[in-house]
Amino acid sequence: MAPPYVSTGIQVTFPGLSAELLDVNKTDEEAEQLDGTHQLSPDMYRKWISGLVDGGEITFLLHWGGSVPERGTNGSLVVQWPGGQTMTVNANLSKGGGIAANLGEKMTSPVTFKLNGKPAWT
Repeated sequence: MAPPYVSTGIQVTFPGLSAELLDVNKTDEEAEQLDGTHQLSPDMYRKWISGLVDGGEITFLLHWGGSVPERGTNGSLVVQWPGGQTMTVNANLSKGGGIAANLGEKMTSPVTFKLNGKPAWT
C-alpha cells in the first residue's frame, strides 16, 4: 500500500506562468462512449464501445498578482507532484481571469488548462 501524500511542494511549469500556487484540481480522464446498439442487441440492452480518451482539465488556484499567459496559449505543462512523480503534457490555457477578493482575505485567481493528448508520467 502506497503511503499517503500531503499536498505540499507541488511545482508547475508553463510558458508565461509565474505565480504562487495554492491548490491543484485535476479532473478524471474519460473515454468517450459510442452507442453500438443494433437491431439484434441481446435482451434489448444497449451496447457501448469505448472511443477516444479525453485527458480532462487541471485547475490551479493562484495568489493574485502573478504573471498568467493569455487564454488560448498552448505549451508544455509540467506538474511535479509530492512523492517524486512528474506529469508532462501539452495543454491549452482555456479559462482564466477570474478573481476572488473577499474582504480581509487573500486575493486569488483560478486558471484552467485543457490537456491535449496523453500525459507522460515519470
